[in-house]
Amino acid sequence: MRKKQQKKINKKWSIILFIIISFFWFRYCVNAIENNKQEKEKKIQEEITLENSKKIFDKKLNKIFLRLEIKKTKTEQKYIYKTLTNILEKRVKNNTNGFLLNHIIKKIKQKNNSINIEKINFSKHNTKILKFTRNANHNIILDNILNKNKINKFFSIFIFRTSSDLSRVDINFITKKIKKYNKNILIFIDQEWWLINRYVEFEKTNDVEEFFWIIKNNKYNFLKTRFAKLNQKEIKIIRNIFPKKYWYFPTLWKIWKTYDLFETKKKKKAFLEIIAFIRLQTLKNNWINTYWLVADLNRWNPVISGTSRSFSKHLWKYKQLIDAFVKASRKTEITLYLKHFPWHWAGKIDSHKWILTLSWQEKYLKENLELFDYFLENSDFLQTWLMIWHMYIPKSLKKKFDEIINKADFLLTDDLAMIWYKKAKWKIKKDLFFTTDKIINKNNLIIVNTINIAKIK
Repeated sequence: MRKKQQKKINKKWSIILFIIISFFWFRYCVNAIENNKQEKEKKIQEEITLENSKKIFDKKLNKIFLRLEIKKTKTEQKYIYKTLTNILEKRVKNNTNGFLLNHIIKKIKQKNNSINIEKINFSKHNTKILKFTRNANHNIILDNILNKNKINKFFSIFIFRTSSDLSRVDINFITKKIKKYNKNILIFIDQEWWLINRYVEFEKTNDVEEFFWIIKNNKYNFLKTRFAKLNQKEIKIIRNIFPKKYWYFPTLWKIWKTYDLFETKKKKKAFLEIIAFIRLQTLKNNWINTYWLVADLNRWNPVISGTSRSFSKHLWKYKQLIDAFVKASRKTEITLYLKHFPWHWAGKIDSHKWILTLSWQEKYLKENLELFDYFLENSDFLQTWLMIWHMYIPKSLKKKFDEIINKADFLLTDDLAMIWYKKAKWKIKKDLFFTTDKIINKNNLIIVNTINIAKIK
């Protein structure tokens, strides 16, 4: 009897337990369905929100792209887009909105890839050297010598002068005329400030004042933003390094000394960027599309230091000058090439007369090689050029020498008419190698030889 009663009780509780479990299971299934529905709705809402966000950012990005197209050169645009991409990619990993950042990165990369920069392209060649006389009538001779059938065959020309430096009127007329015949030609000219020049930058005091009037009146927005970082006293310091009675740009040595007058890194940087931009813009104003920058550390040798052609003895300071000129090159689209690679002679021997050796200067050579290498590594989207100096250097530096020249897009020789080049070429030395021998067969070489001078009066 008790067993039957116990069975009835167990059956009753089993039914109750089943009903309770079924109820909770039902509630669980209902909640799961509801949650799944909510998740789907949330996901759809997120997708809608994401798409809206993408559209909003796309509109903003397109406005930015358009503004950059108007205000920046193509080289500047590519540099900006690359920099932005690098910054955003570092932030993606630690950002909850990584999907949105990835979308922005993708758009910036697409825009960057759509910008085509016309690269200078030519074969190995001897540059044509033209020699002009100051204040002469160049028109008839230029028409005869630089007629379309001849000038179109030239990849590049060097402009020299007979005795006195050419006037600014001379150089402007000559270069403009040459560009009329061949718009893609490269125009080289010695223009290293002060002693080493081919034309006079400022004919009179008013020329300097006129240029600073243009700066003051904001013709160049780049200068406006840089000058905004300086006070009136500091702007006056810059004005005072330009000539009053003398006709040339201040020397690199003078710019170095002026650089040290500025107290903060930001002001020093602004000063160098102002100088570099003015230097390249004045060349552009005269139709010259290349500029060589002396990159020899100031180690008190008579050729560089004695004529104030070097910026600093400190490697880190010189790198700041390189940065400023690279930025100015992006802005003005003037091609930069550095000399004298791997360094300039530090002795008293005239390089036009005899053979030079730097076998005892390995320490300084390494530092100077680092400076040239820094230029090549930090010239994003610019074509990089080096002018190679004739010299013997230790074989221990040959590997580094080869690495650096292989990074350059183009190379130039120093003058092959130098007597000591003829004495040194292809001569085998036990512990030394001759720099020009290592580049003379390169396909990206411009050969400079003053034997090829055509005098034009």
